[in-house]
Amino acid sequence: MKRFIKGFAGKKIIIFGTGSAGAAITNKLANHVSYYVDNDNSKWDSTFMGSRVLNPITCKNENKDEAMIIVASSFYDDIAGQLKEMGFQEFRHFWNGLELFINVIDQDIEVLINHEMSLIYKKVASLVEHGLEDDANSLLYEYERFVPLDGRIPGLKAYINVPAGKQRLEIRNLLTDALRKTDYKADIHYNFYLAYALLEKGECLKALEMFERVLAQIENEELQYEFANRIDQIESKFEKDIRRELQERNSAVRKKERGDYYLHLMIDNIYSQTFIEFIDNGFDMKQHVFVIVNPKKKLTYVREDQFDNLIVFSTHEIYKEIHTEKLLKLIQDSRKVIIHFLKDHICWLMCRYDINKEINWVLWGADFYNYIDIKLYDDKTAKFLEHIGYQRPDNQNCTPKGKVFLRFRKGAIRRVDYLLGFNELEAKFVESKYITSARYKKFVYPNVVELKKTIETKISSEHEFNFKKEYKHVFMLGNSGDPSNNHLEILYKLKEMNNREFCVFVPLAYGNQLYIKELLRVGKQILGEQFKPLTKFLAPSKYIDILRQIDVAFMNHNRQQAFGNIVSLLHDGKKVYMKKNLVTYKFFKIQGLKVFDIERMGSIDEIVSVNSSISENQNAAIFREMSEKYIKNLYEVIFR
Repeated sequence: MKRFIKGFAGKKIIIFGTGSAGAAITNKLANHVSYYVDNDNSKWDSTFMGSRVLNPITCKNENKDEAMIIVASSFYDDIAGQLKEMGFQEFRHFWNGLELFINVIDQDIEVLINHEMSLIYKKVASLVEHGLEDDANSLLYEYERFVPLDGRIPGLKAYINVPAGKQRLEIRNLLTDALRKTDYKADIHYNFYLAYALLEKGECLKALEMFERVLAQIENEELQYEFANRIDQIESKFEKDIRRELQERNSAVRKKERGDYYLHLMIDNIYSQTFIEFIDNGFDMKQHVFVIVNPKKKLTYVREDQFDNLIVFSTHEIYKEIHTEKLLKLIQDSRKVIIHFLKDHICWLMCRYDINKEINWVLWGADFYNYIDIKLYDDKTAKFLEHIGYQRPDNQNCTPKGKVFLRFRKGAIRRVDYLLGFNELEAKFVESKYITSARYKKFVYPNVVELKKTIETKISSEHEFNFKKEYKHVFMLGNSGDPSNNHLEILYKLKEMNNREFCVFVPLAYGNQLYIKELLRVGKQILGEQFKPLTKFLAPSKYIDILRQIDVAFMNHNRQQAFGNIVSLLHDGKKVYMKKNLVTYKFFKIQGLKVFDIERMGSIDEIVSVNSSISENQNAAIFREMSEKYIKNLYEVIFR
């Protein structure tokens, strides 16, 4: 098997035949196919298993020593003659796929290894029963060297190392049942050996991608974790070569497959709803398809009944084969893919399959800041989270499952073609933390323009939030119920000022429900009635009425966040405090906007003091650009 697989490394793989045999062989190759050919002309220019189906005469144009044709048909002799007439040689340029894959892998190799595992299990059980655990481990070690990714190995290791007694007997019974139901999957090892063959040839980037594909095929969590660590070591050792090969690949003219529409992979939030509405009003909606993967099938913010081309998957469904195939088909038929928040399931999908599409990723912040070595929470907030039992996303990266999905995220980011966002410094930050050669394109959600328009109308509506009636100064703290707002640090600082002339407006309409519940309790303890939380969504006009009352805003994040709120506040001439080390702070400074260092808040008089430079923020060029026409022009560049 190893010698045969080495012949595949670096070759363009073409499958002749688009029937059940072609599908079966493709699955063994994990869809690593350049294109298909078929003598049935009704199939030409269609799509099969994610790649195009072409006229067999197309093969004639290939460099014969760089192509490998696998015949997936029972009419092998006829097709072999057809290929020989084109100048291809059997066993050098083309092979009988039914003999190579269907018979050899499905029958010989898999049956042999399953039989071998049955024998090994019996031998291990016998050795353990006689107290020869070291001999049992040695036997299993030899098998593991031959078949390193057999998902049944961790269970046998656990059985060997359990002390004698009732528990060991129970585990043996469970293992016996599991072994009857679990078969060895040869295609995982095919890809595994192919990855090492590529590494031996010095094709480090292709090898890394193949290793990640293997990781995405493994089902056993313990085995996944071990293999993810092995991939990390390979990436670290060959990082320089991987970066060079990635740069060379993206510098070359690469033909991406074209499709019928732009596919948007989104999450359920108010930004998604506004974005879809903007596309509906300004573009041809037939050219766009929107997919939302959500923990629950029923959405909260995006109105499903409003759009015909909106498809919803639940999170637990997406890893099931039938739903994965549906999503893959949507990707395969698309023109470009735009990812609006890079979720774990998308990272897994990008590593598991060849997606020969232009991939655009809209940078949100949490989808990359939560996965790098950055201090998200200040000391008081960190202690508070520990006290209430909050599962921190940065801590989850240290768990076995978290490390596996971090590996998928690294692989997915490396496969991205364009980074989208309004702040180019964010894109540069991603480039500094991940291996990527993705280029930058400007992007902003329409919500920012909606808020700007509402501010400029100066129309006030009557509602229950009129803080100025009771307080001289109105402060705003954070933008959501996410702990990364570091609310407690600011609440305690404001309490120390011992001043009753201000209130603190705290938006908590969305975020982590446990954190919100506990913050509501503690916020009241710290500031009493001066603590003014907002726990429900408001219409933009009503929300802007509150922002107009704000004198000073404190955005105490350690990463980019609250961009829309900050832009709206600055445009309305409000004073905004932020962390000075943030790229967002630097971005606003470059734009000529006056923002303040939150570490230097000073006294209450210093906080509320306003000078002419703050009011001049309203005239900055960045706000003159913010218009529907401007955003539409940005989108047109992306949709070309």
